[in-house]
Amino acid sequence: MSTTFVTTRFRDCDDLLAVLGTADTAPNDEAVDLLAHSLQCAAILEHVAPTDLELQAAGLVHDLGTILVPGLPATHAATGATAVADLLGARVGALVGLHDAAK
Repeated sequence: MSTTFVTTRFRDCDDLLAVLGTADTAPNDEAVDLLAHSLQCAAILEHVAPTDLELQAAGLVHDLGTILVPGLPATHAATGATAVADLLGARVGALVGLHDAAK
């Protein structure tokens, strides 16, 4: 994983969702804002793997690093992984951290 520049750790899911809820702008002139993109990913993963709640959670928060540290796309996956791993678990953190390489 890449080096991360953020030490954000969420106390609870309400804190995490509050930050995710601020993602109502589309980066780089993309048609879909980050919140809509996150919700779409989670919905797709729910359809593909309905019993894998960790995978669905990872889909929901996979671009959180873009919100926490805008303008550093190369490190957004590692930033997001660091931010969510304690709250959502090691597997969710790993999935978030590896999602960019998996494209």
